[in-house]
Amino acid sequence: MKSSIMMIKPQSKALSIRQQCALLSMWRSNCYYQPKQEKSKNLEMILIMDMHLLNHFTEGVVSMVYLLAGAGFLVGQKDSQTLSPDGPADYLS
Repeated sequence: MKSSIMMIKPQSKALSIRQQCALLSMWRSNCYYQPKQEKSKNLEMILIMDMHLLNHFTEGVVSMVYLLAGAGFLVGQKDSQTLSPDGPADYLS
């Protein structure tokens, strides 16, 4: 998709951005979307969880909440699920 975005020429007088996107079969919003950077706090929590899960790969949500609380982060179960390596579906226990 990034290569398609690179093909869009906003300065083009012959084709509007809408027409260029239609020709490339892509959504016009892709031209404007810029993902937000992950917060450093979240990255630190993800690192802690990843390092722990390398040795304790069967632990679930509650364990991650306690682990992060012990590291000084006040999070709930939803937070630890969101930050899990594969998203909420990763922690089913």
